[in-house]
Amino acid sequence: MISPLAALLRLHEMVNEGEDSPEMVRVAQSLSPTLARKFEITRRRFGATAVVPMERGVCKGCYTCQPAMVPEIDDDVHECFNCGRLIYDPDIAYDYFVG
Repeated sequence: MISPLAALLRLHEMVNEGEDSPEMVRVAQSLSPTLARKFEITRRRFGATAVVPMERGVCKGCYTCQPAMVPEIDDDVHECFNCGRLIYDPDIAYDYFVG
């Protein structure tokens, strides 16, 4: 089972590359309905920067410092309180792909 964050990052990568494949459909279906809906909304609004890392508590899309309790949409996927982009901790993402 793929984690919500890993699935979101893979889907975001495939959409940005213009890929349309059975894998893309499978990955999209693995997202929760809430996360899938939020991804579609932010993707239409922000395009390639719909999903960005949050480094040292700062959204790398709008460069706004996040509060200590950032709203979580799904496991390890949060929403920037300022711009609404989907944000994640790059260290956690790295662990999913490497470790």
